[in-house]
Amino acid sequence: MLLTANSAQAYFREALDAAMRASHISVTESAQAYVVYLLNEFSRTEKAFAGTDYGQKVSMSELLERALLADSHESLTIFKHLGDTSLYLLGFFRNSRVQRIVSNSYYRDMGSQAYWHASHLSRVHAAHSSAIFYELSERFSDMVTVVENIASYSDSGKF
Repeated sequence: MLLTANSAQAYFREALDAAMRASHISVTESAQAYVVYLLNEFSRTEKAFAGTDYGQKVSMSELLERALLADSHESLTIFKHLGDTSLYLLGFFRNSRVQRIVSNSYYRDMGSQAYWHASHLSRVHAAHSSAIFYELSERFSDMVTVVENIASYSDSGKF
């Protein structure tokens, strides 16, 4: 399939559609829109490898500790970032030859649980966001597969 997008967001929308068709995975339109937004945001290197604040470089375990100790608003921001980062890293860098201290299953568990916490923290104020985060938590492995497909198609030029 030839992608015709003229912006990064449109490119990721087309890529997500193609990857979902190829992997026979479907999620709600809201979850799709969220993943397109995530991929667009993380296409900027400074966002992908940062903490929750611009330019911040902290480990995921440090972010988890902060999320567990913070007030609910900051916890939500951190858990959302942990889920997003886990999904992005597993999807685009799962087979990276860079030596890691933790395994892919650590990122998978971290991402799923982070989205679960984000879902519960946002339930009171933003039911729509809560539903998206819950779906991403429950379908985390499927979404990793979709993002992996986007990465492999992008690398091979198969789109």
